[in-house]
Order: sequence, then structure tokens, then C-alpha cells
Amino acid sequence: MMPRPLFALLCIAVVLAASCMTKFDTGACEGGLTSCSGECVDLASDEANCGECGNACGSGEVCSGSTCSAGCDPGLENCGGSCVNLATSNDHCGVCFNACAIRRHCEDSTCVCDEGLEECSGVCANLGTDPMNCGSCGVECGFGMDCVAASCTCGSGTVRCTSGECAPDDDGDGVCNTEDVCPGLDDTTPLVFRNPGFVTTGDWTLAGGAVIDPTAPGSSTAGEAVFSSSAMCTDPSVTQEVCMPGDWFTLGPLKLKFAARWEICSMSDPCNGSLRAIFDGYGRHAGDFDMVYTTNSICLGEAAYTGGTARIGLAGGLVPGTCSVPYMNSFHMDDLDIVSATTSECPEPGTILNGDFSLTWTGWAATGSGFARIEPDSGGDVSGHLIAHAATCESPRLEGSISVPLFTTVPNAAIQFQMMGTVGQELGVELYDGEMVAAQDFAARATWTSYRMCLYPLNQGNVITLFVVARFDYLCTSNIFREFWVDDFEIVSDSVTCP
Repeated sequence: MMPRPLFALLCIAVVLAASCMTKFDTGACEGGLTSCSGECVDLASDEANCGECGNACGSGEVCSGSTCSAGCDPGLENCGGSCVNLATSNDHCGVCFNACAIRRHCEDSTCVCDEGLEECSGVCANLGTDPMNCGSCGVECGFGMDCVAASCTCGSGTVRCTSGECAPDDDGDGVCNTEDVCPGLDDTTPLVFRNPGFVTTGDWTLAGGAVIDPTAPGSSTAGEAVFSSSAMCTDPSVTQEVCMPGDWFTLGPLKLKFAARWEICSMSDPCNGSLRAIFDGYGRHAGDFDMVYTTNSICLGEAAYTGGTARIGLAGGLVPGTCSVPYMNSFHMDDLDIVSATTSECPEPGTILNGDFSLTWTGWAATGSGFARIEPDSGGDVSGHLIAHAATCESPRLEGSISVPLFTTVPNAAIQFQMMGTVGQELGVELYDGEMVAAQDFAARATWTSYRMCLYPLNQGNVITLFVVARFDYLCTSNIFREFWVDDFEIVSDSVTCP
């Protein structure tokens, strides 16, 4: 048996703020216990205080019914010299020395939650005040919120926003608005650009030689932003602080919509520059354009969903090496807007759209030569299916969409997928953002096998294109029949493969 002074010290150290009332007297004993030398004891069963304080039972005796005796009364069990009821003893619940934890008591030989508490995944929680189980088990209050009367409530000086989180009530109006979520943007509307058509020279941040020309014809009305031929060699950009008051789950899938065109494209002066969309410091290819204004829209990735202020816009540049020769082209942009999208257009951050093919062709397209289908495999599960013959240089591919996560959200991110096919033949996985940014080949096996491909920081936070390609020998000299099945594309964290 543990020495009583030591037990008392342990009790103080571990549960001083909770309840050591059953063992150590902090002022008044509860549950029928009596204070003996500062310790709460059960005089009916305590061998050192049997019947009264200080009355210790002799060697070989037990305390049963407040009397020292040779054995326990019927219905009681000898647990270390104390006769206890295993059905109700908090120190010996069900079996000797099985003590109930804090906030629990012994009932019918089982440790159960105290009155007023609920069992929530192994924890006895007060649903009225527990921010991890507010109102019901598993309901977590957002950042900065308290659980009051079983409801998640923002603390003093804060307001609850549509994202479910609290923001400082900077303007003191008791309502979550742009000023609270995005300080400094109190005169703006969330998800809306100011001066989107460049009808004035204000509101936009210009860099690298970019200019705004309010008198230019523009796409729909007068006004446009211009990256001149000289500016295209100095990384021009036009950006703006936009209020993004929530994450992907509260705002839903969104797209950046805009119109753009080149000044002139010819054999002597080709349109070999690029336009990139900028989302809070992360960029991605914005599309290909011609000499006539064309409207394009691209999915917003995790980088844009800041839950506050995000810098969004467009940036230009030339193919490396072309700035060493005279360049006469210029790029024109107009009508920037943030519009709603659907989950069949834009994947959730950190996912591959319809990666398990359960929605058949949603998010996928068949390109290249040869056979590329989405259909039931031999096991009846819907999978991607590629068939090609090398002699005719067939290289079928499936084109999909991947929302690369921020590496702060998914560290050591990797694409994981299942594949089986013609043994030894190679299937390629490629990532494109205007140009190929990553590629890896995988040798097929006769049975379903898991494969992984590391993602890299370059494209984090943005939505880019994923290609799954049946490789050929490039010489096209052997008519090798190649067949591949692919399934279950997802993004995982892998610190071993992707350090």
C-alpha cells in the first residue's frame, strides 16, 4: 500500500484544482467520508481508521463495517486490507485498485461520468462550457470563441463572422463586416475588386512598369491595364488587396475572371510572353491569349482563401532569353472579377478533383492518341483506363485538376494513387502550369499497387493541371500492347519520400 503522506502529496500535485475530496481533506469531506489528520477516509473500510480516526486494525485484520475483523462482510471485497463494495467504490471499481478518474464515479462496478457531464470520446465533458464539445459531443468552437450555455460565443470585443470564427469588432458596431475581417478595407465589399475595369488610375498597385490607361478602348468599356513591351522584361504586375472573409468551406469554390489580349502577334514578333495570376504571393499560369480580348477564368486555390486580406491580380513576363532581343509586343487586361464556381469545376484545396473517378468524367478529359476511358475495372470499381500501342506512337492521357495545398497545411505533400497494368511498361504523371513543372514515370505491376510522387513548393496554394500518360518507347519500333488502370488519386503528407 502507498504511504499515506506520499499519496496525499501525489493527490495534491495531480488534481489539486479538481477533486481529491475522496482522499485528502481540503476543507470538508464529501460522500460520507470523515476527516482524519487532514485526510478524507471511509471509517467503514479504512484499516488505519476503522470506526473512528486513529483506530488501526491489527496484522491480518481488515476493516469491515467499521469493525476490525478477520474477514470482510458478505458483499464486500478485501482490497489491500480494506473491505470495499466493488460496485460503488471509486478507488476499487469492479476490481481491486481500479480507481475512477477525475470527473467519474463508480456505479454498478463501472466508472461513469459525474452528474451533469457527458461521455465524449473517452472524456467527461460539460456540454454547457466545454469549447471542444459545445452543446453536443464533437462540436468545437472556432478560434477565439468560448462555450457559454452550450453555444459557441465570441469573447468580449469580438464578433462572430460567417466563417464561424471571431474577429475583433474594430468599428464597434457589433456586426462582423469587412472592417473587422479585413482592417483597412472598410469601404469595400468582400470578394469584389475596386475599379475592376480600370476606368480610373486609382485602387491598384502597379509594379515593374505596368500602367493603367483609362482612355483605352478596353474589353467592354473604356479603360484597361497595360504591360508595355519594355515592361514585359521587368516583371510587371497589377494587384489589389481584396477581402476574403473565410476559407474554401465557408466561401465555396471561386474563380478569378478577367479579359486579356496581346497587342500584336506575328511570325516576326510572336506572342511568347506569359500572364500569371497572383494570389497572396503565389502565382499560376493564367491562360493563353490572342490579339482579340478573350475572357478567361481560373480556379482559386488555397493561397487565395486567407480568411482576411489577400493581394490578388495579374503579372506578366517573357519566355527566358527573349529579353535579349528587341521586343515590340504589349499585353492588355480588363474587367477583373471574382465569381462563384461549382465543385465540379474547382477542387477543394489539397485534393484532386474526382480523384477516385466515382463521378466518372467529372473533372477529367481524354486527350492524346490511343484509348483513354473511365469505366468499371475487373473488380467492378470505376477507374481510369488507358490502352496504347507503341508501333503507332499512341500516347493516350487523362487530364485532371489538382489543388496543390499550402505546405503549411500539408507538409511534405505528395500525390498518391493506385495503378496496375502491363508489367514493366511505364505510366507517366505530369503537372502543368502553362508548361511542365514536374513529371515522374512509374513501372506497372500485375496487381493494384500504391505509388507516390512528391509535390514541390513552386505550385503550392494553386490549382494546376494533372496529366496521366501512357508512355511509349519514343522510337515507336515495337508494337507492344500497353494497358493501365489507375484509381484513388489523393494528396498525402509523406516526410519519408518527400523530405
